[in-house]
Amino acid sequence: MVRFLLTRAWEFLKLLVRLNIVKTIYFNVRAFGWRGALKLPVYIFGPVKLADMSGKIQIEAENVKRGMIQFGCEDENIIATREPVRISVSGNLTFKGECKFSRAVQLLVWTNGSLEVGNNAWFGSFSKIVSFRSMTIGDNFMGSWECQLFDTDFHFIRDTALNSIPDNTAPVSIGNQVWLGSRVTVLKGTQLPDCCIVAVGSVCNKNYTSTHTSCIMLGGVPAKLLKENVEYISDKPMERKLYRYFYDSANRDGQYTSVTY
Repeated sequence: MVRFLLTRAWEFLKLLVRLNIVKTIYFNVRAFGWRGALKLPVYIFGPVKLADMSGKIQIEAENVKRGMIQFGCEDENIIATREPVRISVSGNLTFKGECKFSRAVQLLVWTNGSLEVGNNAWFGSFSKIVSFRSMTIGDNFMGSWECQLFDTDFHFIRDTALNSIPDNTAPVSIGNQVWLGSRVTVLKGTQLPDCCIVAVGSVCNKNYTSTHTSCIMLGGVPAKLLKENVEYISDKPMERKLYRYFYDSANRDGQYTSVTY
């Protein structure tokens, strides 16, 4: 019992050292009011710039708990930076469950814009998420570092032949269990199906659900179908076992093999 209490106390002290206490309290009170802030559902770590908090931020989950949403978390082992997270919400931001934003993430939900993030979502360092109108992200989303998700072109382009100006914004919809590799860009009008993997450096710019319903790999500029019947392993204990298996296989046999499970 004593050992358990000491362990919990040590974990709490480590949390306090990393936590940006002032910004954490301010964010929770501003977003959820004093009553909602008592649960402290949002943690902010490290430097952060709260550029705009005039919009509506809400959590639609059965169990709202402490620290379920985190900004500036340091779970990545590859990226190290002291660049601040930047949060600007003048529209509607909705969380459906737990969500982590790593360091130096830029989050913008513009006036009249809407961003909905599913449960168990992760955004890597230096990612940019911008919603001018509508963006929906499903459960178990994983975006690696330096990803860009935009539902707008930001600026307008005139068609000089027709003397017309088309809309520069279109909704983005991302299904459940989607994995974006590093430096993937998702542009306006993109729709990604469930269980989709997007290869490093790809650019998504259309509705990929019209021809494929799930479990595909996309890649390229613009992105196109690379493989079918694939899914990423989201189970972390299983991932560690696979690392060990292939490491041992390489050392023993001098080559990598595959495993069936």
